[in-house]
Amino acid sequence: MKYLIFILFILFRSSIVNAQFTLDKFGTYIESGTDTNEIVITNTGNREILVFSQEDTEATQKISGQSLFYIHPSVIKLAPKESRTVNVILKNKKITTEVLGRLVFKEMVATKNVSTKTVINTSYNISVVGRPFNLVKEFKPWEHLVVKIDNKNLVISNPSKYIIKIMGGISILNDSDKLSYLNIDKNYILPEQIISIPIKDKIATSIKIHPVSISSNILDPVIIKI
Repeated sequence: MKYLIFILFILFRSSIVNAQFTLDKFGTYIESGTDTNEIVITNTGNREILVFSQEDTEATQKISGQSLFYIHPSVIKLAPKESRTVNVILKNKKITTEVLGRLVFKEMVATKNVSTKTVINTSYNISVVGRPFNLVKEFKPWEHLVVKIDNKNLVISNPSKYIIKIMGGISILNDSDKLSYLNIDKNYILPEQIISIPIKDKIATSIKIHPVSISSNILDPVIIKI
């Protein structure tokens, strides 16, 4: 009997593992003037699943100070290999700068006991940028950064309306020589944000950053003069 239960357990777990899904994008712009910002969800597994989609409200509020998005429909059922779209809608239609939030997509296997037992097999937590409908897209937002040394601090300011995403920390350079490397708490610089970091390298002439595209691709490093 124990052997039979063990075999059934293995088979059940195997079927769960085979059920999974993917998204057609892992970062995107959400335009304020439209309700047709679509993300395509595809069931890549071999059994029916439910996918729950929602804003990561806690993370979004921590970044932007407010809830920004809702998703419709929030729950979809997908047959094996089936694809469906969900719409991500920006709540505030009157924003004047880009805003940053996070969305969560979680899979649950559509079994008879799904209401009593949660089985999360695959999940994604992605960043999305909400933007004013009439704001011109900027493909190199880091070019707006202003960098200077003020007293013993490296001051980086973003006077633009665009979000700048970066990977890792910041390299401090003197010409082409690396002086030091600064870790930063976040991987983004919001519009009108100013970051001040204590440094020892007063002879620094530039910094090097690794920008990240809206689709979460790491771009070539960029050097910004101080």
